[in-house]
Amino acid sequence: MSGEDRSSGAVRGVAPAADPGGGRAAPGQPARRVRADARRNAERIVRVALAGLEEGPGDGSGSGAGNGTGRLRLHEVATRAGVGVATLYRLFESREGLVRAAWATFVDEELTPLAEAAVVEIGGDPGEVRPFALPSDAAGPRTTGPAGGAERAGGTDRAPGQDGDPGGRGPDGIAAAALRRALGRSLDALAAHQGLLAAARETSAIRVESVFGYLAALREVLGAAQREGGVRADLTVRDLGAVLIMALATVHPADPAGDDRRRALRLLLDGMRPGTGPLPPPSPGALLKPDADHPDA
Repeated sequence: MSGEDRSSGAVRGVAPAADPGGGRAAPGQPARRVRADARRNAERIVRVALAGLEEGPGDGSGSGAGNGTGRLRLHEVATRAGVGVATLYRLFESREGLVRAAWATFVDEELTPLAEAAVVEIGGDPGEVRPFALPSDAAGPRTTGPAGGAERAGGTDRAPGQDGDPGGRGPDGIAAAALRRALGRSLDALAAHQGLLAAARETSAIRVESVFGYLAALREVLGAAQREGGVRADLTVRDLGAVLIMALATVHPADPAGDDRRRALRLLLDGMRPGTGPLPPPSPGALLKPDADHPDA
């Protein structure tokens, strides 16, 4: 999603029955005003839900302890957002619908920009990224140039070994370093929202289509890194998702500085480098939760 889309105030996940607000214009009140009010209400509700999901038990401390949907009390969300509970239900239909909207907002505003920034780092334009399509983009093999040569990646000619990489064991080309930075920053963003992650897992909000923009941008950077020989040629976007999932498994409350997750990510990133034997083929099963339109994700 482009920066203009993210800044428009639109909230993904609002119930179709409430397009965009689920209300009818009162006598003498223009329908356009009702729609504008509903958008503002949806925005406030999602912001309150995002904050509430990261609060510690009972103290509002924002500890992000992975509270899940059990901590998302809809009457409290509505009160904090300054709306009635009926308005919340008209907009999102259920607690699960609100979590899906909160997850989509987090992806659009925090995750996707990290991948798009990596596209810019390699000389690309996020606005020209090819839309993500499944199943081939998620799990299929990639066709890349020969590893190890100085090849054009995102409009910049660089040979491997000309750019430092804080996330790996040595120097990388521009694209490989950008990819590793994007994954590291993505891990930090996800680790800071453990409550949202727990709720999103409980409600199956982490579906493939919810991260299309993020994956499309990562795919561009991955392809450039493979062409310059900075990462293994058989790596897929699906593998990058697995790297983040595995590193997130090391997050725990006794490590507030994130040392363990960064250590785990370093180990996993080293496995992305070329020079070892080929990977076995991926399974036909789903790494992310499939939806009706993309059952092979």
